[in-house]
Amino acid sequence: MRPIDFIILGIIIAGYLLYLRLKSRQPRKKFATQGTREELNRNETEALKALQEKGYVLHVIHPEMPVTLTVDNHKQKTFLHTGNFTVRRRGRTYLVKLIKGNQTSPLASNDVRKNMLLDQLFFLPAGILVYNVDNKQWQEVHFSWGGSSSREKILLKVALILLIIAGLVVMFWYIYGGVFID
Repeated sequence: MRPIDFIILGIIIAGYLLYLRLKSRQPRKKFATQGTREELNRNETEALKALQEKGYVLHVIHPEMPVTLTVDNHKQKTFLHTGNFTVRRRGRTYLVKLIKGNQTSPLASNDVRKNMLLDQLFFLPAGILVYNVDNKQWQEVHFSWGGSSSREKILLKVALILLIIAGLVVMFWYIYGGVFID
């Protein structure tokens, strides 16, 4: 390979590393609203302590997503969709949802399922950690779209990584074998 090829490869790798770095940063707040709570309440603090014992780290307190509803192209209503808080673990962000009641599962209530689906669509977390305040129980909820599960997506990512590694091995074999060297 020529020196310019190494420079281009270095620029591509540096750009990808920069993209990963920027992706893992905390999101900026879009705008401040009056009455925004920046502290966790008692139940949220209890849930956070339990999560910290499991290795989770607090990411964002009360994340907000501004939503604008437009009707007939001229009637607009703006509101904020707010979550409890988000935590991170192993580079993945999870939304924490607190529920009350003696429900054995968050799937038992249609309203809870709809709210979790909205949270998934707005905040795009890796999963939703549901904490039942009354029972002190945790459940992890994942959504999959179009019939593909998260396990299938992970297997696809692993297969693509293995193909990339195989391509790099073949490329270096040709480089060190003298095929590309003039």
